[in-house]
Amino acid sequence: MNQPMRYRVRGIEARIELDQFADGSPAFHGYCPALRGCHTWARTQKWTVRHLREAIDLYVEDEDGPVFRGSKAGFEPDGGT
Repeated sequence: MNQPMRYRVRGIEARIELDQFADGSPAFHGYCPALRGCHTWARTQKWTVRHLREAIDLYVEDEDGPVFRGSKAGFEPDGGT
């Protein structure tokens, strides 16, 4: 498997890697190593990024309330491969 693509969203490291769905079709798996259980999948990298942003927001909101209230930061490539 290829190295995961690394991103940062609101200061949290996120990764996206190639994967596949149960039917064998290609998929992108997005996750945050620091947020246990924060994962998402989609058919394109673009949709994985969108889903991952929403998953991070919901995770953080659920844990402690809106920790990043007022932050407008988005996903940025982290310089990794």
